[in-house]
Amino acid sequence: FEFGHGDVLRAYVTIGDANTMALALRISPGKYIEAEQDAHVPYDEEERRCVYWSLLVLDRLIHVDCSLTRMPLQVPSPAADDLLPTTNLVWNNQSQQPARVIQRHPASVAPSVPLGPFQRNCQCAMLYSKAFSPSQPGSADALLDGFVELDISTRALVEAMVMQQSRWGDFYECFATCTW
Repeated sequence: FEFGHGDVLRAYVTIGDANTMALALRISPGKYIEAEQDAHVPYDEEERRCVYWSLLVLDRLIHVDCSLTRMPLQVPSPAADDLLPTTNLVWNNQSQQPARVIQRHPASVAPSVPLGPFQRNCQCAMLYSKAFSPSQPGSADALLDGFVELDISTRALVEAMVMQQSRWGDFYECFATCTW
Protein backbone atom coordinates (compact mmCIF):
# COMPACT_ATOMS: atom_id res chain seq x y z
CA PHE A 1 0.00 0.00 0.00
CA GLU A 2 2.71 2.45 1.01
CA PHE A 3 4.88 1.67 -2.02
CA GLY A 4 1.89 1.95 -4.35
CA HIS A 5 1.06 5.34 -2.87
CA GLY A 6 4.58 6.74 -3.18
CA ASP A 7 5.60 6.57 0.49
CA VAL A 8 8.80 4.58 -0.09
CA LEU A 9 10.41 5.39 3.25
CA ARG A 10 7.43 4.00 5.13
CA ALA A 11 7.35 1.01 2.75
CA TYR A 12 11.03 0.41 3.52
CA VAL A 13 10.28 0.30 7.25
CA THR A 14 7.25 -1.94 6.72
CA ILE A 15 9.26 -4.40 4.62
CA GLY A 16 11.94 -4.42 7.32
CA ASP A 17 9.32 -5.17 9.97
CA ALA A 18 7.74 -7.87 7.81
CA ASN A 19 11.15 -9.44 7.16
CA THR A 20 11.90 -9.48 10.89
CA MET A 21 8.63 -11.33 11.49
CA ALA A 22 9.35 -13.66 8.55
CA LEU A 23 12.72 -14.56 10.06
CA ALA A 24 11.09 -15.23 13.44
CA LEU A 25 8.53 -17.49 11.72
CA ARG A 26 11.27 -19.25 9.72
CA ILE A 27 9.85 -18.16 6.39
CA SER A 28 12.30 -18.98 3.63
CA PRO A 29 12.38 -20.17 0.03
CA GLY A 30 13.42 -23.70 0.94
CA LYS A 31 16.06 -25.67 -0.90
CA TYR A 32 15.89 -27.22 -4.34
CA ILE A 33 16.23 -30.99 -4.19
CA GLU A 34 16.18 -32.67 -7.59
CA ALA A 35 14.89 -35.95 -6.14
CA GLU A 36 11.70 -34.11 -5.07
CA GLN A 37 10.97 -32.82 -8.59
CA ASP A 38 7.57 -34.56 -8.76
CA ALA A 39 6.72 -34.58 -5.04
CA HIS A 40 3.54 -33.06 -3.66
CA VAL A 41 3.90 -29.40 -2.65
CA PRO A 42 2.34 -28.81 0.79
CA TYR A 43 0.21 -25.69 0.85
CA ASP A 44 1.87 -24.17 3.93
CA GLU A 45 5.38 -24.63 2.49
CA GLU A 46 4.37 -22.96 -0.76
CA GLU A 47 2.78 -20.06 1.11
CA ARG A 48 5.97 -19.56 3.15
CA ARG A 49 8.01 -19.65 -0.03
CA CYS A 50 5.73 -17.11 -1.71
CA VAL A 51 5.90 -14.75 1.28
CA TYR A 52 9.71 -14.82 1.17
CA TRP A 53 9.82 -14.16 -2.58
CA SER A 54 7.15 -11.44 -2.36
CA LEU A 55 9.17 -9.64 0.30
CA LEU A 56 12.31 -9.98 -1.81
CA VAL A 57 10.61 -8.59 -4.93
CA LEU A 58 9.12 -5.63 -3.03
CA ASP A 59 12.39 -4.91 -1.23
CA ARG A 60 14.25 -4.72 -4.53
CA LEU A 61 11.56 -2.64 -6.23
CA ILE A 62 11.48 0.05 -3.55
CA HIS A 63 15.27 0.40 -3.73
CA VAL A 64 14.92 1.78 -7.24
CA ASP A 65 13.69 5.02 -5.66
CA CYS A 66 16.54 7.53 -5.44
CA SER A 67 15.97 8.14 -1.72
CA LEU A 68 16.66 4.47 -0.91
CA THR A 69 19.56 3.57 -3.20
CA ARG A 70 22.08 3.85 -0.34
CA MET A 71 19.92 2.04 2.23
CA PRO A 72 20.76 -1.61 2.97
CA LEU A 73 18.60 -4.32 1.46
CA GLN A 74 16.10 -5.67 4.00
CA VAL A 75 15.56 -9.19 2.65
CA PRO A 76 18.60 -11.45 2.21
CA SER A 77 19.36 -12.57 -1.33
CA PRO A 78 18.60 -16.18 -2.17
CA ALA A 79 21.30 -18.79 -2.62
CA ALA A 80 21.71 -20.51 -5.99
CA ASP A 81 20.08 -23.69 -4.63
CA ASP A 82 17.07 -21.95 -3.07
CA LEU A 83 13.74 -23.00 -4.50
CA LEU A 84 11.74 -20.60 -6.66
CA PRO A 85 7.97 -20.49 -6.06
CA THR A 86 6.63 -23.79 -7.33
CA THR A 87 2.98 -23.09 -8.12
CA ASN A 88 2.11 -20.99 -11.15
CA LEU A 89 -0.96 -20.20 -13.15
CA VAL A 90 -0.08 -20.76 -16.79
CA TRP A 91 -2.49 -19.76 -19.53
CA ASN A 92 -3.74 -22.64 -21.65
CA ASN A 93 -4.43 -21.39 -25.18
CA GLN A 94 -6.58 -24.44 -25.96
CA SER A 95 -9.13 -24.01 -23.19
CA GLN A 96 -8.62 -20.25 -22.71
CA GLN A 97 -8.32 -20.93 -18.97
CA PRO A 98 -5.43 -20.59 -16.56
CA ALA A 99 -4.07 -23.94 -15.39
CA ARG A 100 -2.28 -24.56 -12.09
CA VAL A 101 1.18 -25.95 -12.81
CA ILE A 102 3.81 -27.17 -10.35
CA GLN A 103 7.37 -26.38 -11.40
CA ARG A 104 10.36 -27.00 -9.14
CA HIS A 105 13.42 -24.98 -10.11
CA PRO A 106 16.39 -23.59 -8.19
CA ALA A 107 16.98 -19.85 -8.05
CA SER A 108 19.91 -20.34 -10.43
CA VAL A 109 17.75 -21.80 -13.22
CA ALA A 110 18.65 -20.51 -16.68
CA PRO A 111 16.34 -17.92 -18.26
CA SER A 112 15.80 -20.30 -21.20
CA VAL A 113 13.72 -22.60 -18.96
CA PRO A 114 9.99 -21.74 -19.33
CA LEU A 115 8.65 -20.27 -16.08
CA GLY A 116 5.52 -18.59 -14.81
CA PRO A 117 5.11 -14.85 -14.23
CA PHE A 118 5.81 -14.88 -10.48
CA GLN A 119 8.95 -16.96 -11.00
CA ARG A 120 10.12 -14.45 -13.64
CA ASN A 121 9.53 -11.60 -11.18
CA CYS A 122 11.70 -13.47 -8.70
CA GLN A 123 14.45 -13.80 -11.30
CA CYS A 124 14.19 -10.08 -11.96
CA ALA A 125 14.51 -9.34 -8.24
CA MET A 126 17.68 -11.43 -8.18
CA LEU A 127 19.06 -9.25 -10.98
CA TYR A 128 18.26 -6.21 -8.85
CA SER A 129 20.18 -7.88 -6.01
CA LYS A 130 23.24 -8.06 -8.25
CA ALA A 131 22.79 -4.45 -9.31
CA PHE A 132 22.44 -3.17 -5.73
CA SER A 133 25.26 -5.32 -4.33
CA PRO A 134 28.16 -5.01 -6.75
CA SER A 135 31.25 -7.02 -5.93
CA GLN A 136 34.23 -5.16 -4.58
CA PRO A 137 36.37 -3.99 -7.47
CA GLY A 138 39.67 -5.85 -7.45
CA SER A 139 40.90 -4.33 -10.68
CA ALA A 140 40.11 -1.35 -12.85
CA ASP A 141 37.89 -3.49 -15.09
CA ALA A 142 35.90 -5.19 -12.29
CA LEU A 143 33.09 -2.63 -12.32
CA LEU A 144 32.82 -2.83 -16.11
CA ASP A 145 32.82 -6.64 -16.00
CA GLY A 146 30.04 -6.58 -13.40
CA PHE A 147 27.96 -4.24 -15.56
CA VAL A 148 28.50 -6.41 -18.65
CA GLU A 149 27.43 -9.53 -16.73
CA LEU A 150 24.32 -7.76 -15.43
CA ASP A 151 23.46 -6.45 -18.91
CA ILE A 152 23.80 -9.91 -20.47
CA SER A 153 21.66 -11.48 -17.72
CA THR A 154 18.96 -8.83 -18.09
CA ARG A 155 18.84 -9.21 -21.87
CA ALA A 156 18.61 -13.01 -21.55
CA LEU A 157 15.70 -12.69 -19.11
CA VAL A 158 13.82 -10.23 -21.34
CA GLU A 159 14.42 -12.40 -24.40
CA ALA A 160 13.16 -15.49 -22.55
CA MET A 161 9.93 -13.72 -21.58
CA VAL A 162 9.29 -12.48 -25.11
CA MET A 163 10.11 -15.80 -26.75
CA GLN A 164 8.50 -18.12 -24.19
CA GLN A 165 4.93 -17.03 -24.22
CA SER A 166 2.45 -16.53 -27.01
CA ARG A 167 0.73 -14.27 -24.47
CA TRP A 168 3.85 -12.28 -23.53
CA GLY A 169 1.54 -9.90 -21.68
CA ASP A 170 1.60 -12.40 -18.82
CA PHE A 171 5.07 -11.02 -18.14
CA TYR A 172 4.34 -7.31 -18.63
CA GLU A 173 5.14 -6.48 -15.01
CA CYS A 174 8.50 -8.27 -15.00
CA PHE A 175 9.32 -6.97 -18.48
CA ALA A 176 8.70 -3.39 -17.29
CA THR A 177 10.80 -3.97 -14.18
CA CYS A 178 13.72 -5.34 -16.22
CA THR A 179 13.67 -2.31 -18.50
CA TRP A 180 13.32 0.12 -15.58
